[in-house]
Amino acid sequence: MGEGKSYEDALKKAQELGFAERNPEFDVEGKDAAQKLIILASLIFNTKIKEEIFTWGITKISKNDLEYAKELGYTIKLLAIAKKSNNEIELRVHPTMIPIGHELATVKNELNAIYLIGENTGPVMLYGKGAGQLPTATVVLGDVISIANNMKNHAVTSPIQYFNNYQLKNIDEVVSRYYFRFMVVDKPGVLAKISAILGKNNISIAGVSQKEENKQIVPLVITTHDALEKNVKKAVKEINELDIVKEKTVLIRIEDIS
Repeated sequence: MGEGKSYEDALKKAQELGFAERNPEFDVEGKDAAQKLIILASLIFNTKIKEEIFTWGITKISKNDLEYAKELGYTIKLLAIAKKSNNEIELRVHPTMIPIGHELATVKNELNAIYLIGENTGPVMLYGKGAGQLPTATVVLGDVISIANNMKNHAVTSPIQYFNNYQLKNIDEVVSRYYFRFMVVDKPGVLAKISAILGKNNISIAGVSQKEENKQIVPLVITTHDALEKNVKKAVKEINELDIVKEKTVLIRIEDIS
């Protein structure tokens, strides 16, 4: 899609190349990434994660959103995000705007990447093929060998396993920057009405861009400063109910990762 293809054409090509399944739901809805995130977070934070995590796919993202993101200095990637703060861990999967110059912005096609930020190591990125017959078969076989070795070792000794007791942060309590694309009637007063609702919900506007398309319905793009997720949900619900808004709002979270 970043190269100008529609969502439908890009998905068809990914399926032809073996990067997406014939039934693409797990890929495009972020479910596959969410399962992998739970496994990785369990290992990294040494904790048991039993709850479902917030998962949002890419099906509502359009070519226009990718173009608008580029104008703002970002690209859009489906990210699986894990963060730990004090006794809480934050786990979420969703389309995310990241700086266009960041290493993760270069990850395309069947390539996957894990970007780690350690307290003492700083950022580290692991990068390689994550789809296709041979890469998948290789890691599956590696897992089978690893399981067999662990079973053999545990037959001799069974060490006591200690797990950290972290709370999973509710998505409503997550703080992020946001991108909104509103499809609105092209007439005076539209921005004022939307701004009023955002302000009422403690959402501060960082930037505004209205695209002139010589049509009755035009895109209005707004980016925000840090805002609380539950306030954003409430504001978007109110805005979608306005008679000047003609389509459901597209919302994308922004991560200004360094």
